[in-house]
Amino acid sequence: MVRVRLQARAGMAAGLLLVAAGCGGDGEEAAPVACDPANVIGGQCAGVPPSPVCDGASCTAGVSCAKIVQVAGSADLAATAASAAAGTCIALAPAAYGAVTLPGGVSLLGKSADAVKIEGVTLQGGSGSVLRGLGVGTAGVAIEGTKDVRIEAVHVSLSPPPPASDEEPPSTVQGIFLEAGSSVEIVSSTVSGTAVRSLQYGLRAAEGVDITIERAVISNLEGPGIWLACGDKCGCADPPSLSVTRSIVRDNRIAGMAIFGTVATLDTVDILRTAQGEHQQSGLGGGGLSVAACSTLEAVGLRVHDSLSYGVLVDSSGATLGGDEAGQAIDISRNELGLWVQNVGKTPGQEFRLENAQFTANKGVGIGLGGEEKGIIIFFHTAVTGTTDAPMPVLQKGEPGFSKEVGDGLVWLDGVTAQIDGLALSGNERASLLIDGGVGEGSSLKNVTLAGGDKQIVQQNWKNGDLKPATDASVPAVKTVEDEPFVVPEAPQAVTASL
Repeated sequence: MVRVRLQARAGMAAGLLLVAAGCGGDGEEAAPVACDPANVIGGQCAGVPPSPVCDGASCTAGVSCAKIVQVAGSADLAATAASAAAGTCIALAPAAYGAVTLPGGVSLLGKSADAVKIEGVTLQGGSGSVLRGLGVGTAGVAIEGTKDVRIEAVHVSLSPPPPASDEEPPSTVQGIFLEAGSSVEIVSSTVSGTAVRSLQYGLRAAEGVDITIERAVISNLEGPGIWLACGDKCGCADPPSLSVTRSIVRDNRIAGMAIFGTVATLDTVDILRTAQGEHQQSGLGGGGLSVAACSTLEAVGLRVHDSLSYGVLVDSSGATLGGDEAGQAIDISRNELGLWVQNVGKTPGQEFRLENAQFTANKGVGIGLGGEEKGIIIFFHTAVTGTTDAPMPVLQKGEPGFSKEVGDGLVWLDGVTAQIDGLALSGNERASLLIDGGVGEGSSLKNVTLAGGDKQIVQQNWKNGDLKPATDASVPAVKTVEDEPFVVPEAPQAVTASL
């Protein structure tokens, strides 16, 4: 299994000023430039720097260059790349260039994404290539088994031409694509798209890759921001590894971030305003973060807001969200549904843990628990506030095909096992905490508070012999009823690994 790397590196100045990194041989630094406030996260500026990488003639500082070749013009670049050996640094003069294929270990360096434009870059094998200070076009960056790649101060902008007619299928384009065996560190870079009828991936990979992302912005794509898919089902032989730190994934379609069979860590990440697909993908997805197919996720400082489907879906996977230290809180707010956790326990030892989390003004359901598998779900210090009524698919007496308004703080289905210690429910429109049927063995409720109109905990469809959650004096009485006063919401529609 590939390793997970979660590292905090110095490099960018904190706050709203950005100092360009990697200065040229003359040692002159670019002057500080104000960061777009929308790109500030964790006190640092994410995305491609707003100033040049350096003020020198060649921005090669910090790159191990056995040889430096100055290039101006597409023909010169193609000839130089064809004969370059590992360790060669190709320094590009400000200009526009066609797509290029680089042998393993060759680096491509420019002054800034605004000054140096290249249609696309393919890295073939080897290790240690650096891409810096470039604006990359719709051909994107393809990493074909190259290890230890560094992408720094690069803006990949996907602007495919529209189809010639409505009958022509939309194109599929990828900002950064990794083949098996590749590894990359993406730093202070941006991947963005345009509203053209196409399927656009910000970053896409499958099995056997190792990806570290720091201070990046992935935005405005007609498709998923980050998509790592090692099959739809559990059993990936070589899971991809993903680490994302101080980065923003916003205004994308289908999925902000979707991982299948992946080992992932997130630290101070925003996933914002994910919409559903258009055109041939019309109505597909819309969830902020999907964790599926026996993935493993650890996340702190995560915010997921304003998704047009669920905020976070964890399916057949293990996850730990949040922690008790400053900056580790989880905020899942204003989504069509907040968090849904199902089928935890698909593999032995799988569990879901949530700590120091707030759910505010989600629609339909704040938190939903369900699924056929019966792994353990644990909550500490969680608040669900202001869940509003919204029409959503529901089951009536177990039968699908209905739609009704739901506005529940927490929905507990399918006899799953949950241990909840510290749950504040306030201002939820319909049920505060709804349990349908029995619960799993070992389930418990402690330190539950109801306020803002939330009045009771209901366990409906209860039959003699069904288990109730263990409670103590800190928990309001659980009202058990044999009928079904509340229709039960269905699980949200998940995206699959194959679009």
